[in-house]
Amino acid sequence: MENNITYTKQLIEGQYCLYSDIFNTRSPITFIIIPGNPSVAELYIQFGNLLTKQFKYPVIISSLISNDTKSYSLKKIIELKNNFFEYLFKSNPKGKYIVLGHSIGCYILFQALKEIKDINNIIGIYCLFPALQNLYNCFPLQYKILTFNYLLINIFSFLIKILKLFPLCLIILFFKLISDVPSNNIACLINNVDFSSVKQILILAQDEGKYIKEYNKDFIDFLKRISNKLRMIYGKKDRYGNEEIANKMKEIIPEANIKIVNILHAFVLGYSNDMFNVISEMINEDLNKHANKI
Repeated sequence: MENNITYTKQLIEGQYCLYSDIFNTRSPITFIIIPGNPSVAELYIQFGNLLTKQFKYPVIISSLISNDTKSYSLKKIIELKNNFFEYLFKSNPKGKYIVLGHSIGCYILFQALKEIKDINNIIGIYCLFPALQNLYNCFPLQYKILTFNYLLINIFSFLIKILKLFPLCLIILFFKLISDVPSNNIACLINNVDFSSVKQILILAQDEGKYIKEYNKDFIDFLKRISNKLRMIYGKKDRYGNEEIANKMKEIIPEANIKIVNILHAFVLGYSNDMFNVISEMINEDLNKHANKI
């Protein structure tokens, strides 16, 4: 396989997706990546390339961002992601999938799949630094301020629109003040966000803090139902799911494969290789199990 893998943007069920150039609707196995928030799909290309180059299967990166100027609620995004999976399963009923969620993408993934009766065509579910519980308490101060109300969300979104007119060095300085995004990734963020997508990012963050609280029974029952194909990667000191939370999850679903690592939550910002090294052997095991069933 060539070293350079290209991606094509396509709208699927109202949300934009990037799919690798070897993708076709009849592929026997496809990797699906559900990003976290901010849902800049382009940031996951390096990670997707590692999966494709190693395992020779295509990748679809399914963003959480809508295709228009309307900003969707967390509930609506879950509905759209449910529609996305239904679309894939109908398009290729014989295909198998390995799904990888990151951060809030894990929560959205679980909630979407929970409503689908038959998910036997998914042979592996990977949760990379899952953000699943009491998220508002985990937010840094600047996120709590930015998502305090819709007025602040609109003001900040408009500032981003104006900011894009300034030199990149000033934009980098601004982002350093309000986020922990590394300087070398800020340009990618700026190139792929606009007024509507920033507003979507903040409204989703607001809903995360408002609605994602303690695990409920339905959620735990679903995790137990999929535990034989569930792999969860927690950061030892992760803001949204640390070692303590990981150990509690081990008690709740002991059948799941749960690991604790020393990788930063935003692994796509320079640590894709580290994350790939953690999960590659697990993926090999899932692929071998599937091959033995054929």
